[in-house]
Amino acid sequence: MWNGSPTVCKSGAGRIEFLFREQSWRKRRSRPHPDALACCQAKACSHNSREVLRRLKLVQMLEMKTRGNRRPQRKWFWASLIEMTIKKADLKKPNAKVEVWDNLVMVNAANVREAVSKAWRFGKAGEGDSRGTLTLYGKPAVTKFLGIQEIGLIYDGVADGSEILWKLKRCGQKVARSLAPPRSAILREAQLIHIPRNSLQRTKRSA
Repeated sequence: MWNGSPTVCKSGAGRIEFLFREQSWRKRRSRPHPDALACCQAKACSHNSREVLRRLKLVQMLEMKTRGNRRPQRKWFWASLIEMTIKKADLKKPNAKVEVWDNLVMVNAANVREAVSKAWRFGKAGEGDSRGTLTLYGKPAVTKFLGIQEIGLIYDGVADGSEILWKLKRCGQKVARSLAPPRSAILREAQLIHIPRNSLQRTKRSA
């Protein structure tokens, strides 16, 4: 009986039998054992699982690193800063006449807490007496920062025509129409208050 190994035979019929047995033997030798096949599959699955876990950890580490380096999105806020100009001799007089300035400034910050902190620093930076040259009613004066009256978010961002601040008032139509002065008056007032004097002189010369 054939034991599974090829048999050498030189005759014609024997040659055919030898080739048949040799092919069968090679097929059996190349066919893996079922237990060995299951073991190889288990090793492959285990290797793939370890590779997936390793890649997952790398992705998580990269996300954490990116999240740590990612800066919070900054926004624009508006703040109303209240400043007071008072004569130095009247600092301890509660009823002394003063000038109160309401300055509307823009602040770029990541959140409200940072916006308030920066607006407060801006207000404190405006304090002083202009190196002794500031006067009020002809007397030496000083500017004091009193605090922040209001603060809010600029929802539209900073662009041409962005809405910075809005106020709601309920009244009659007649009162509402009287709130806005004529356009010519606004232009004249803006030229007198906000435009430097040298610019006004150049405008008058060109006219």
